[in-house]
Amino acid sequence: RGLTVTVPSAERAPSEGGTAEAAPNDKGAAAAPAEPRKTKALVIEKDAGQRLVLKALLTKEGIICDAFANAQEAMEKLRQDAFDMIFITAAMPGPMSGWDMVEKIRHMEDDDGSGRGKLPVIGVVTAQDKDNPRNQASGFSDIIVKPLSQSIVQNIVGKLTASRPRGPPRAAYGAQRTGSTAATTPKGLKSTPGHKIRILIVEDHWANRKLLEAMLLQKGHDLDFVENGLEAVNITGVVDFDLILMDCNMPVMDGWQATEKIRQRDTLNHATPIIAVTANAMKGDRDKCIAAGMDDYISKPVDRKKLYEIIAKWTHAVQDGKGTTITTVPSSHSLPGGGMGEVNGRA
Repeated sequence: RGLTVTVPSAERAPSEGGTAEAAPNDKGAAAAPAEPRKTKALVIEKDAGQRLVLKALLTKEGIICDAFANAQEAMEKLRQDAFDMIFITAAMPGPMSGWDMVEKIRHMEDDDGSGRGKLPVIGVVTAQDKDNPRNQASGFSDIIVKPLSQSIVQNIVGKLTASRPRGPPRAAYGAQRTGSTAATTPKGLKSTPGHKIRILIVEDHWANRKLLEAMLLQKGHDLDFVENGLEAVNITGVVDFDLILMDCNMPVMDGWQATEKIRQRDTLNHATPIIAVTANAMKGDRDKCIAAGMDDYISKPVDRKKLYEIIAKWTHAVQDGKGTTITTVPSSHSLPGGGMGEVNGRA
């Protein structure tokens, strides 16, 4: 059959949900509602930032996601678990492209009789590839075009799940942080006792990423990683973070440019504390960080004690006598005084 191509467009408000009435049974009594089950998607995307974006967009639609960077690992997962839908980046580098993978999936029905070969498989393509003849020839069910948005994902998920009951949407990223303290949390703070701080690490060098990861995992923080400023801009538009550690000198888009773009948006993370991680601690670099909208900085090589102190300063993270982390994370520009934040007008 022909492909339906969904391209980026202006965001629209989600449609209002409703509950369908159950059809009466033979005895005239209302039938028991179908037991809702959670929808599960398999995501295959080589780029770490794009993978996080798609996973976040799907999660906001109540979809549970398993995400992989390469097709071989994803195929192994598909053989082991049950999924309702699959999202594959078509032009994926490596020995198996997205087009190759969907062809293999379509042959799974013949190979093992599992029914996996009939799953809806959505091709994620760039504008240049949306008319590529391989999209239909390889077996994609539908095509969505980057850059992805919530409305694009909402539309395709709605089509794929319309034929069966869906459970209530899961909380979007960040929503679980308020917990039962939502009614008592002071306005301007997103806080809860025992809340794990969610930190985005923006760093292009793998050794520096591993070092920060090792230090922060010791404190039990939740971590996400991207490799350049452009990926940081993309993911901060859909995932709510408590703190961002931003390398300054990176390819594609540097940390200063990324910070400026994040600050210019009146959406998620526009006021999230951004800490520059810089190899230079000279006054000129400090002033450049302030001008870009960063709140503070820490010099490389990163000192463990100073890293913990700066995170505590900007997230108000302390431990009580029982070792429980008590966190109140500023969600507006009412950030703590001192350091660069005071100079930058966010004291």
